[in-house]
Amino acid sequence: MQPLPTVPAVFGFDDDGVPARNMLLIDKGILVGAITGRQMVEEANATARRPIFSGSGGANRATAFYRVPIERMTNINIDPGQDGTLEDIISQTARGILLDGDRSWSIGSNREQFHFGTEIGWLVEEGKITKPVKNSTYRGDTLKFWNSLSAVGDSSTWELKICG
Repeated sequence: MQPLPTVPAVFGFDDDGVPARNMLLIDKGILVGAITGRQMVEEANATARRPIFSGSGGANRATAFYRVPIERMTNINIDPGQDGTLEDIISQTARGILLDGDRSWSIGSNREQFHFGTEIGWLVEEGKITKPVKNSTYRGDTLKFWNSLSAVGDSSTWELKICG
């Protein structure tokens, strides 16, 4: 994926002076990277007694000039997949709900559970959108949710959502 230079949370350097870079976090279901700063990389490599991370991901942020920078999430995206257009995915869906728009979100402090409300949803039955769904939400256990991912749309389905 190419960098997105004109969107919020894009930066040239983190608050430790490390250049920002695109990092792959998960590849084909395997954790291959992490949101890292310099200190975390050193601690993780020392604890593992081998190199786990090759260097900082440039993710350290401070809330003020007098605060110590810590790792903070910025832009995390799912890169386009190879499962076709949105229409292709809908046509292969026996029963589901197509969701759009952010209305509310809640993520557990340990990041194991989540609950999101959306602006609108549409019922999908036998490969066709049939009717709108009022007050659509989704929730779940994070690992189970991502492990059940069965399709990722191609580049025609990818769009940047700016929340907040």
